[in-house]
This record gives sequence, structure tokens and C-alpha cells, in this order.
Amino acid sequence: MRLVWCAWARAGDNLNLRPNFATERESTQLMDSETRKNQLLEKYNRRAIETGMRLQGEFFLRLVHEFDELDPEWTQVWLTWIYDHMYNRRKLDDKTRVLIIIGECVVADEAVQLPNHIRSALRMGATPDEIQEVILQAHIYAGMPRMIKGMRIFRELMRDLGLLNLTDPPFRGDAREPDLATNGPQ
Repeated sequence: MRLVWCAWARAGDNLNLRPNFATERESTQLMDSETRKNQLLEKYNRRAIETGMRLQGEFFLRLVHEFDELDPEWTQVWLTWIYDHMYNRRKLDDKTRVLIIIGECVVADEAVQLPNHIRSALRMGATPDEIQEVILQAHIYAGMPRMIKGMRIFRELMRDLGLLNLTDPPFRGDAREPDLATNGPQ
């Protein structure tokens, strides 16, 4: 199959038949966010898009845009299952659901999505204390290393958002190295 693709690509270059992905990207880049949002609302499951926007704002739209450019068919399945079906089951309110997802992120050691879901929880009315408690409770199954990582992400985000007055620790210690400056060699 690879040989066929290479042969087609070379022939396509000579005949100018290859799709111009750069032009498609440029036309999307020139588009304003409101126009692109409307395109996504028309193209995909409207309720799924609106649910994602309610929970995650522009972060969600950016993700849909990125997925849409890569694989529209998969994007449709993902949106329908997660944002139309699972997030709209009405068994839990949005705040509770997002707090559960925060705990799942800590247990799964998912540092990329954790800040997004913390922001979503705040948007849904969760307090910093509630979010912190979920992270602390997650350590029961996840262990201390994952909870520490989650708590550091939480601290940084709360500080950046101005929700908690937190300072950087004055200590430089690293658990991987002995503190030779104060304890000396053993």
C-alpha cells in the first residue's frame, strides 16, 4: 500500500492532482471564530456542540476544530457519544459530573486535561475547596505521586486565576537527591 501511495503522490505532483491541504488550512485560519463556530454547529450534532461549549468554552471549540480537520467522521462519533449522550444523561448535574471527571484525571495521571476540567468545574459552580477535596480523595486509589501532580496543577491554576493566594515554596529540595547542603554526606 505504501508503494501505491508513493507512486500516486509522485504522479500527482507531476499532474498537480494532489489536494492542497495548505490552502484549506489557510482558508480556515483566515476565518473568524464566530463563523467557524457556526460551521461546526451546522456540521455536527448541535446539542453536543452546545453542551461542550457550556462546559468548556472555547477550549472545547478549539478541540473540535482540530479533530474536524483530522477526521470528521470520528469527530461526529466522539461528539455524539460523549457530549450528546453521556454529558446529557440527566442522572447527575454538570458540577457533579465534572468533579468526577477531575477525580478520573488524577487517577489516570492525565495532566493535559486536568486544568481544562478544573476550569469546567469552576464554570459549573464548584468551589476551589470542592475541587481540592476531589483531588485529595483520588489519592486513595491513585496513590500519592498522582495526587501530588494533580495538586500542583490545581495550585498553579488557582494561583493563575487569582482564586487562591498561593506562593511558591522557598525550598528547592527534590526527592530524587539528598540535601547535601544541610545534612552533609551520610
